[in-house]
Amino acid sequence: MQKLDNSVCASCGFASRAGAKFCGGCGKPLIDRLLCPECGAPIETQNRFCSNCGSNVQTERSEQHSSVRPEPNMGGEATRGSVAVGLRMPQFAFSERLRSSHDALSRRLAPVATLLLTLGVALVFIAQAYLTLASEPDRSAPSFGIFALVTGFVLFTAGVLGRSGGNDTTDSVNIPAPRDIIGNITHSKVAALIFGAIMMGLLALRLLNDSQSGWDLLLWLLVLCAFAAPFIRRPSLSSVRAAIPRERYADLLIVLALVGIFVGLNTHDLTDWYYSAIGDEYALYNFAKEMAENGLQRPFDLDGVYGETNPVMASIYPALVMWLLGIDNFTWKFSLVISVAITIPGIYVLGYSVAGRACAFISAAALAFSHYIFAFMHIGYPNTDALPIIVWSVALFLMGVRRGSPLLIYASGALAGFGLLFNLVARAAIAVIFLYALSHSDIRRRLVSLWPWALGILLAIVPMYFVNGIEAFSGGLAKIVSPDSHHASEYEGMLGRILGNSVQNLLAFNYNSRTSHYVSGALLDPISAALATLGLGYSLGTVKRASSRMLLFAFAILATGTALLSPYPYVPITRMSAMIIPLALMSGAAAAYLLRFGFLSERGTNQRLQAGSGVAALAVLGALMLMLNARQFWYVTPLTYHHTQEATAIGAMRSDACAGELNEVVMVGRSTAPLLKPALESYHPDGAMPQLLDHANADAGNPFPIVPPRCVIFLNPDDAEIQPFKQDLVNRYQSGEFRVFAIPSNKAAVEIFLPNVVPNAD
Repeated sequence: MQKLDNSVCASCGFASRAGAKFCGGCGKPLIDRLLCPECGAPIETQNRFCSNCGSNVQTERSEQHSSVRPEPNMGGEATRGSVAVGLRMPQFAFSERLRSSHDALSRRLAPVATLLLTLGVALVFIAQAYLTLASEPDRSAPSFGIFALVTGFVLFTAGVLGRSGGNDTTDSVNIPAPRDIIGNITHSKVAALIFGAIMMGLLALRLLNDSQSGWDLLLWLLVLCAFAAPFIRRPSLSSVRAAIPRERYADLLIVLALVGIFVGLNTHDLTDWYYSAIGDEYALYNFAKEMAENGLQRPFDLDGVYGETNPVMASIYPALVMWLLGIDNFTWKFSLVISVAITIPGIYVLGYSVAGRACAFISAAALAFSHYIFAFMHIGYPNTDALPIIVWSVALFLMGVRRGSPLLIYASGALAGFGLLFNLVARAAIAVIFLYALSHSDIRRRLVSLWPWALGILLAIVPMYFVNGIEAFSGGLAKIVSPDSHHASEYEGMLGRILGNSVQNLLAFNYNSRTSHYVSGALLDPISAALATLGLGYSLGTVKRASSRMLLFAFAILATGTALLSPYPYVPITRMSAMIIPLALMSGAAAAYLLRFGFLSERGTNQRLQAGSGVAALAVLGALMLMLNARQFWYVTPLTYHHTQEATAIGAMRSDACAGELNEVVMVGRSTAPLLKPALESYHPDGAMPQLLDHANADAGNPFPIVPPRCVIFLNPDDAEIQPFKQDLVNRYQSGEFRVFAIPSNKAAVEIFLPNVVPNAD
């Protein structure tokens, strides 16, 4: 039985320097661990059974001293003679010349690394504070702030490179060989495969005959479950004796607290009039509502609301939630709250894999407390439905290759392939995982062993291909990069578009002057933005670590697809939400690194005191992030945001001036049908509806919808064509009065006419 390097912490997975007595990630004492001879999973020395496969390892203890630890080769990887090479993320496949240059630069920077780190951190936080204070609507980012931010980023990157030296910290991989999986296929598993093949044939036959039934989705789920059978290990009582290990209780409590805070903050005012209408969300609401009432339709069709931008599956999910919890506006928006709440544990898992518990907490907090995410939870706009798909597909893959679980690897592939049925950005999951695998020498040598991942993707995309053909893979890309794409004429070719976007869109998380969709200011709070900048530098400075490369791949792919190639001449706030994933993880990595650099360094003697200081620092940091985001969303943005007239009119309808029976209220606008009517219908105000009147039908002298009206709301009170009608009201109700109802920013207002008394007798 092989011994595992005890520098890898059993609690948080952080790889400390060789010989360390305490973990640099969580501060706990480092203990020796063994590798299970059956499955290769790590086992703590006090355990008698493997928690992964249940094997009795007590009899193998005597072999501990005879086992030979693998010697590192010149590439920093374990030799082939080792058992279950850990996912100790091997370095990039550098050439020897490039490797020598990298190590030489690290040695040169090492003497001044601490100074560079200190200057870089200080400059980045000062620059971010300056950018935050200098933020004004429609003002471009100040040059000094950008220069200081970039300079601090470069200094910090150089400092990290100098401190990291030539060491390659890796994580363990334990990918099962194909023959091991195939050798464990029993007769019952063969029967499950045959059943899955029959179900896939039946599904293909139905889809090729233009089936649009929602039951096709159930057939597809049966196919996925049936083909998962070969990857399911035989459970044992010892392997399931504890669902949650005691050392994970703290993580469970942290995740539950973050999810609870997120759900609580985003549900108490979901139906407030303030978020009632932005312009186009009710096409999405009505489509989901129709399926919730009449049954699911066309589950594999990409031609959903606004074409492939929002495929049908993106509406099926909220439809299912509405069908289960109630068909109303609250539940429609709550479906998005659920999707992000599911993402929080996933990003915690990813953060843990990058740099331990501190990284996991800050990463999850950056997502859970984001005012940018808050905004889209409140309006029901489905631009966040890709977040759980990207996060969990990557997390399942990492857990699968580390635990040697083909079932998790298969689930990762199926989920990543399933992302093709959602927002275009969800396709990034496949690219991130594939590039990560190619950059990881241990995984790259065993790419064939990842066939469960490829199978999961294949089973997920085949039904989509039957329905959409080759356009399932080419249509969305062509819409973005083709010369005929939206707003393409406003750029001087693709290069001009990328150069223009690189300044305004990538910087939008640090500085943003565009106010839209209840978002104002930078897309990240100042602390998260500064940490994310440092985290990007940390990832570049530790590029030899596979976890750092994973962050860089995710950032590069998501930034390219949502920011650099954006066809819009302004910051596409509705498109870039997926970039929160790598930025949150980078902010967590930077926070964990700074804590190790400060509170948890090896210089001190009282490790418990240092760990306590680190926990206190994280708690304060999380509280500040929550306070900054809550203030930005609920206080700052309302003072700058320009509502639609329809939302303002609904606010007037719910004001004290119009309190009473809603069917006695008249709302007059240029055209009330496109947005105002569906907004009112979705809110179901006590089962009643106000009377709607278009300007074209509001002629002086014509019969009024209600006599007398209790309250008349004019959405466009300054339009010339409505003035005779207003004057007629004044003549009829001489004791009446006009009042102005304005939003907090005073950038939108409507007029309310209160008749007060019966009309004059003519």
